[in-house]
Amino acid sequence: MMKGRVPGALAVILIFSILASISAIHVEMRKLTAGYPDEYRSYYIPSSGQVKAFSLGYHNAAADLLFIWFLQFYDWYNKSVRYDYMKHTFEVMTDLDPRHQEAYIIAALFAFIPLKYEYVYDFLDKGIEKNPDNYVLPYEAGCYAFFSEKNYDRAAKYFKTAQDRNPDKGIIRSLYAKALAKRGELEVALEYFQDLYSKYENDDSPEGNYYRGASARYIWNTKVSIAERDVAAAVAEYKTRRGRNPATLAELVREGLLPAVPRDPAGNEYKYDRADGKIACVTNFDPKKAIGRW
Repeated sequence: MMKGRVPGALAVILIFSILASISAIHVEMRKLTAGYPDEYRSYYIPSSGQVKAFSLGYHNAAADLLFIWFLQFYDWYNKSVRYDYMKHTFEVMTDLDPRHQEAYIIAALFAFIPLKYEYVYDFLDKGIEKNPDNYVLPYEAGCYAFFSEKNYDRAAKYFKTAQDRNPDKGIIRSLYAKALAKRGELEVALEYFQDLYSKYENDDSPEGNYYRGASARYIWNTKVSIAERDVAAAVAEYKTRRGRNPATLAELVREGLLPAVPRDPAGNEYKYDRADGKIACVTNFDPKKAIGRW
């Protein structure tokens, strides 16, 4: 039993020795360069080519050590050079190990904290390019664009890439459809939501229940949005012709601006406000009725 434990113990000692050595080197280098201008103490790490030569073929191991180095000492750098240091470190790290998924994700996270979106997308774009079978990285990029930056064109691009790489992932299809809806492609978004509903229509698993219910609500909301958009355009044209808003939606039909008086997803009439020329859905979405079961 003791013999079996010796190699494991040695490995632990070796790891801690490496970490201690990295820390000691960094402390001494910080002292050495403390009086230098920021731009001269930005990088303690050589170029990718030099590190590859120094690592003697152990590129992945060198990348892992750089990863530990960065996490330990990122906040030691002044803000004036911190992000250039971060970019340089992760460029070297991912040159050494282009398939180091966590490096791209952590780099993007650190860049996101100060809202350095140009770095966020630079890091993730490199990972997306170097890992053409990886769907997580474009999904991460899409989430930054959708939820934080509110850049729905960018989000749709990334979610489309993620979906192409993993077409069966419900969350990606759902977010792609949402991004399309946000940028005004309502009919295309509706098709995606309907496809998502069909995929999970007979799936009673927790995942199936969630996506069936979520897609049913998105279908409802998207249909309402399409009706609101079409009525707004018809009212605007009617006002151009007549100088006033129509008294009823039926007037838009008689004028040839709508094919029929629109009804909400439940088949009920929309409430029309002549003053502002807008419609409102007064029927509440009923999950149980829409899904058939819950």
